[in-house]
Amino acid sequence: MKRKTTHFLRLLLCVLLHALATTAIAQTRPVTGRVVDSVGQAMPGVTVVAKGTQVGTQTTADGAFAFNVPESSTTLIFTMIGYKTTEANITAGGMTVRLNANTSALQDVVIVGYGTQRKVTVTGAIATVATKELLQSPVSNLTNALAGRLPGLITTQRSGEPGVDASTLYIRGIATTGTATPLIIVDGVERPIDYVDPNDIATFSILKDAASTAVFGMRGANGVVLVTTKRGNVGPPSVNFTMQGGYQEANKMPKYLNSYDYATLRNEAVRNDNPAASLPFSAEQLEGFKNGTLPNTNYYDFIMQASPQSSANLNISGGAPNVRYYISAGYSRYAGNYKYVKDNPEGNNTNSIQSRYTLRANVDVDVTKTTLVSIDLSGLFAARNAPNTSAATIMNLANRLPPTNPIFNPNGSLFGNGTYTQNIYGEVTNRGYQVYYNSTIQGTFATKQKLDFWVKGLSVRGAMSFDNTFQPVTTYGRNYAVFSPIYNASGQVTGYAQTGADTRIDPNGGLGYGEHRRRTYGEVSINYDRSFGKHAFTGMLMANRQKDVIQSRIPYAKQSLMARATYNYDLRYLFEVSAAYHGSENFPKGQRYGLFPAVSGGWVISEEDFLKGNRAISYLKLRGSYGEVGNDQGGGDRFLWFTSWAGATQYWFGPSASQANGWAQGAIGNPDVTWERGRKANVGIETKLWGELFGLTLDVFHERRSDILSGRNTLSDVFGQSVKQQNIGRVVNKGIDLEFSHEQRFGKFRYMIKPNVTFARNKILDYDEQPRAYPWMRRTGHPVGTKFGLLYDGLFVDQAEITRSAQQRFSGTVFPGDIKYKDLNGDNVVDAFDETVIGYSRTPEFMFGINLQTSWNGIDLTMLFQGADRTDVRLDNEAVYEFFQEGKVKPIHLNRWTPERASIATYPRLHYGKNENNHRASDYWVRSAAYMRLKNMEIGYTLPRAVTTRWKMKSARVYVNGTNLLTWDKLTDFDVDPEVGDGNAAMYPIQRVFNAGVYVTF
Repeated sequence: MKRKTTHFLRLLLCVLLHALATTAIAQTRPVTGRVVDSVGQAMPGVTVVAKGTQVGTQTTADGAFAFNVPESSTTLIFTMIGYKTTEANITAGGMTVRLNANTSALQDVVIVGYGTQRKVTVTGAIATVATKELLQSPVSNLTNALAGRLPGLITTQRSGEPGVDASTLYIRGIATTGTATPLIIVDGVERPIDYVDPNDIATFSILKDAASTAVFGMRGANGVVLVTTKRGNVGPPSVNFTMQGGYQEANKMPKYLNSYDYATLRNEAVRNDNPAASLPFSAEQLEGFKNGTLPNTNYYDFIMQASPQSSANLNISGGAPNVRYYISAGYSRYAGNYKYVKDNPEGNNTNSIQSRYTLRANVDVDVTKTTLVSIDLSGLFAARNAPNTSAATIMNLANRLPPTNPIFNPNGSLFGNGTYTQNIYGEVTNRGYQVYYNSTIQGTFATKQKLDFWVKGLSVRGAMSFDNTFQPVTTYGRNYAVFSPIYNASGQVTGYAQTGADTRIDPNGGLGYGEHRRRTYGEVSINYDRSFGKHAFTGMLMANRQKDVIQSRIPYAKQSLMARATYNYDLRYLFEVSAAYHGSENFPKGQRYGLFPAVSGGWVISEEDFLKGNRAISYLKLRGSYGEVGNDQGGGDRFLWFTSWAGATQYWFGPSASQANGWAQGAIGNPDVTWERGRKANVGIETKLWGELFGLTLDVFHERRSDILSGRNTLSDVFGQSVKQQNIGRVVNKGIDLEFSHEQRFGKFRYMIKPNVTFARNKILDYDEQPRAYPWMRRTGHPVGTKFGLLYDGLFVDQAEITRSAQQRFSGTVFPGDIKYKDLNGDNVVDAFDETVIGYSRTPEFMFGINLQTSWNGIDLTMLFQGADRTDVRLDNEAVYEFFQEGKVKPIHLNRWTPERASIATYPRLHYGKNENNHRASDYWVRSAAYMRLKNMEIGYTLPRAVTTRWKMKSARVYVNGTNLLTWDKLTDFDVDPEVGDGNAAMYPIQRVFNAGVYVTF
């Protein structure tokens, strides 16, 4: 392996040296100049090439270019996406070239499934985000840079712990009761994007409708994320280096009452439950908590702190006429928020730390004028260090342990007893640690052969990739003892009662092999691209196959035959048809393949004579699509068609009555199991007004998902056996997504406003719901994930109201101040028959982003506001219930009901421990989780060219940025992050990041 690596590095070095030497051999002369736009603003990133050659460069941050061209060259060609290609004669001295915006966007290229298309000819619903926007978010996981940036994309983040902080992505919401996350494709192969370095990304797109996802067959129903990485261009080596560092801290930590208020309310709760009970805290203890002589422990403040983060990337790109290359290396380190992580006998670091190295090399070689060979290699080497206890456990302790308990005893030992056996300091520092490794190697070999000598515009392409991921886990565990002081009659400590025992770490540790995954993928395609006057045709026919070997499981395999054909007349009338015949070994023999067709069309109205030259409407296109796509990711059992058998209860058998092993039938298989089917319709409009002054893209979509796998809920118990999931579920999903843009320049000042909105609402049509006694109990007809429970009807004022109200039989006795619920069916009893809709799903129906950008004289400012609405959270246990599992209380509990505060109370009567009447699912515990964040902000300064030239640099930029800087929400009383999941809120906090960096090009 080492020898192969050495040979590979030598090959890359030869490619680099060849690129450097190529331009030095020929007779050349220097050319310099500057590129500006229509208002004189400098234009960085413009490609400049000597006409008739492959010698070129790109403009720097201030629009300047300088390179050597052959003596025979007389003309330069200037190109940039969104601007008209311009040619200019080479002149002595510095040239100034002006590029005009191509408002019709005819030159823009969009990445589609297994190919590219000119943006004007695209008839599907596709959204893209620029790489520079992704780089503005200093996050450890790429998925956390996407919120609010793309219309049609809904994201949720449930943790901020380094290494396990990925956001969940949904394209146009949820349209199934099964798996709803999208397919992710990186450089043409199904791969995760979590740890792709944003510096390596060339394009990032999401495919939203059937026209754009049909070629993915039974994997396209949930939408597709497409990512391509950068490749080299002809020209001298361009070296880019970026380095950044900063710190991260908890965006929000809940606030709990101090020990005095805790003890006061606990006394009250105990007395409420039993007026004759002895109080847990005496007057002397209350005074001690009040004056600070007794403990007042804030567990979050004790265990959490700000932590450092840093990352760097170095990449080199360029190429000779026949060889182009892009080589990149990256490093990042993100530390967790825990304190005291080395306070253990061994001195081991038990903090949560994610360290990552990434390598990438993309090389393209023109073997002949018609043959292209591409080799892509990438590697990920990551290690995640973490305490030998889960973040959920640590956060739950911080939420539950009462402030009246100390962390350390007077003699320095860890406090604990038979009730509180866990100590938060001990869990972080003295339980040992784990290291989660991720070693991933990905390689793709592809070749493309043009067949113009046979049929003009015809080509064939083949590709083969191999990915190998190994994720072992090492564990170095130990335990710790806790001690409870023993007091004499005068209050002095006379000894300690021990719970548990201290152990030491075994230096050999323990090794878990985690997941080992090997993926092979191959494809071969025939492509056609030809224009005849005003008629343009493209076509693709492809066959591919993917095989996954995971651990020792039977290999997973998928294969497909797909086709796509497009036609446009005069770039005005557009038509596309696509289909995939896709198969999976998950399904029974004879039923493994399905056809997934789609058709779409478009009309570029602005190219019609009656609109051409219109100053107001610069570009206007209508498009629509309809098709069927699939989803094969439902069901927890891989082979649902197979009836399972397993060992059962032993029995006595034979004349000697010996015991024999039992054997019994398990769940009965489903011989007709198939994939989910999604029938999608989409209508869209794209327009630009007054050039680039205003822009709008609006899509309206509708999907009907059928054959969703669901358990049989109406099967009679008389049947006497369980059955595997059936394709009986149906869901409808519909909504809109839109993006608006406004851009303006005034001399050197430029600003842009680009908001986007996504609204997606689903409804369950059928999932074999068991019969309900009343219509309000039915889940069918409501969105997936809708919350059900009882309806809050205030607090009981007195015993008389309790007597005349419906009976609530959840606990032995209902007291004044307890929660009163609505008796929906009027039977004078509140029970499960009165449960109804109490809140929205935890996945938002509505998500938005507002991107603001401005620049002036080298200074640039960007701000991204992002938010969500029509989503609710229902908390329970330690998050909101008073004294749950002898836990603590929040400021919300100060507003509890007492006889004196009955008229102003907003929280029920206090109880010690769980109360079955109050502490149950109801809309009292539901809050709107709508929020808006200042998700990202960046201020940068590009150094003047006079400065960078003196320092031998092409360009240099310094910047400061941050993430999750401000949050506005409606959860003041619950005091939790608006993206927390339903439940006890034991979530490692989402991070607020402050960061500074430098980006240099040589």
